[in-house]
Amino acid sequence: MAITVQVTFDCAQPHQLARFWAAALEYEYERHGEFVQSLLDAGRIGAEHVIDDDGEPAFSDVAACHDPDGRGPRLFFQKVPEAKATKNRVHLDLHVGPDRVEAEAQRLRELGATFLVDERRPRLARDHARRSGGQRALRRLTQRAPVSSCREIVPASPGRPRDRRRHRSPCPLPRQGRGADHQRRVAAAGRPDVSMSSVLLAGLGEVGIRAARQLVETPGIERLLVATRDERRAGEICASLGGTARQVAWQPGDDLPVGVDAVVSALPAELDARAVDSALRAAVPAAIAADTSAGLEAVRALDGAAVDAGVVVAAGCGLAPGLSCVLARHAADLFDSVDEIRIARCGIAGDASERAVREELRPIPDMVRAGNRRRGPRLGELVWFPEPLGARDCQIVTAGGVLLEQAFEGLDRLTWSLAESQQRRLGLRRGDPDDGWGAIRVEVFGRREGEAVSVVYGVVDRTALAAGVVLAATASRLAGLGGALRRAAGVHSLAALVEPVEFLADLATRGVRAAVFEGAPAI
Repeated sequence: MAITVQVTFDCAQPHQLARFWAAALEYEYERHGEFVQSLLDAGRIGAEHVIDDDGEPAFSDVAACHDPDGRGPRLFFQKVPEAKATKNRVHLDLHVGPDRVEAEAQRLRELGATFLVDERRPRLARDHARRSGGQRALRRLTQRAPVSSCREIVPASPGRPRDRRRHRSPCPLPRQGRGADHQRRVAAAGRPDVSMSSVLLAGLGEVGIRAARQLVETPGIERLLVATRDERRAGEICASLGGTARQVAWQPGDDLPVGVDAVVSALPAELDARAVDSALRAAVPAAIAADTSAGLEAVRALDGAAVDAGVVVAAGCGLAPGLSCVLARHAADLFDSVDEIRIARCGIAGDASERAVREELRPIPDMVRAGNRRRGPRLGELVWFPEPLGARDCQIVTAGGVLLEQAFEGLDRLTWSLAESQQRRLGLRRGDPDDGWGAIRVEVFGRREGEAVSVVYGVVDRTALAAGVVLAATASRLAGLGGALRRAAGVHSLAALVEPVEFLADLATRGVRAAVFEGAPAI
């Protein structure tokens, strides 16, 4: 007779993982409230070993789910103090049949899973393997100096670096990956000085789902209120996120629920201004992920109201604008003066993001030249991004340039460009031909000690994942759970709001890392 098995996972968030896999495999999440209560009453376990799990007592460090039909193995999750040290040696394969692959993949994304690579496509599988071993260099064909190598950005030391060509520091950023992320949260969870906050998240698109998962895992977030038009989807996602997340009936423009400490908008850009207006009426800070020039201008128009209300509004909290603005500020802090900033972005994060890119590529853009904003010609350039993206035709747009111009007063030149694939432009392919990959390239030119210098930064990751992480990290600071903000009330970009080194270090612990690309003599 065959022996039945139980699959046991060491982890840092057992209840959250058990809920996710119960939803993913259509298992039953196990509840042992009566048994746990009986142990408490008998004095066999202490209150410190018990948590509240949706109104029922549960063991704090273990959770499980099982197949209600008794065919599959039971999954058991136990909390361990040490962080994950290397790649997973065991994983679960879900056999759904070739006709259900796409639908099941989408369902898992909606539950909060992150897509990594389509193994049915050998080229992308090889590209992913190359990226895992080290990012390839970025190179713009029109740049002033060739770029040959890259390394992770390290926090700037208080003093100016001695090497004028390469900025180095003996203090590396925290380790990347899920293990380091969980280690940070487990360590912070025991701090007695972590305040408890309530956050309202509006929108559960590709970015919103990633932001929600980051927020429920952030120490100090006691309650995450989720608002979206699709109530069924919101219920499923909240169930997978655990007791911290709760569904709420709210629409942009409505009064905020009582007790909200910060508003996070992952809505389409045209709804962001209404969400911010609701936050301002309640004197609550807000972070928005919108990345279109029209959406950003609508939010910036509320700057006076934000100042009057004494509220901080963080605008453009995604990959670009957002993380790109932080990298520009990090580079600018290394210089005595900044002359020019160039930013290029490739990648989309769902249907709303694709529509936003097309909208941004349509009009003739505004550019900053000789310190003045003017209507520029429709220009393009070839930009090299890391694998699996490669070389892309980018077109100059307005987009987040309005935010950077505000943060860098007196800037002589500013260029912002977006890439759109040839397949989408010609309508030859629907969806995202890059399979979720996105990248940004940030070039800053200036002077230090009288010498002309430049820095090139970049990030390559899943577009929705990176944007969701940036949005969640910003929201935690607005809720009083992160580093101090550099500006007072008003509508600001992340370049003006956050301390770059501290913010980038936080993103690294959440799994999103930036790299600096170093020059080499031309051969």
